[in-house]
Amino acid sequence: MLPPLITLLSEATVDKLMRTMLTKMVRKVVVKDSSSVADTRMIMGKYLKPEALLMSRDKNPEEYFHDSLSSLPLPKAGTINGNADLAEAWDTIYKNPAECLLVEGENKILTPWDLVVKPHLTACSSCTIRPCPSKAGQSLFLCRK
Repeated sequence: MLPPLITLLSEATVDKLMRTMLTKMVRKVVVKDSSSVADTRMIMGKYLKPEALLMSRDKNPEEYFHDSLSSLPLPKAGTINGNADLAEAWDTIYKNPAECLLVEGENKILTPWDLVVKPHLTACSSCTIRPCPSKAGQSLFLCRK
């Protein structure tokens, strides 16, 4: 199973983004009105690297994470058909700078974790990394019997 898509509007703040990530337990959030993706790496790279922390001394701590998502250089998410096979998904996901794909018509997000780790965590005796034969036409969605 793929995780549901968690979205925020571009006017949301980085503070709101971090709170959403923590409460929903996700590492990627789609910015709804731009189809770009904000993730934990972006937060770490922009706000928690040494240079940023030095510059933060001049800011009020309560204002530090109040930048809007629209002010950040976020990569666009790619898309993939929900009937694509795993090889196509793997090939497509790493060609996308956001390293994730939105599954067309499914309101789901596909990440490398879903392709590499999840199959081993959720596989039953009839499922493998390959598409599950009991879910014909839904090769990205692995069986959970």
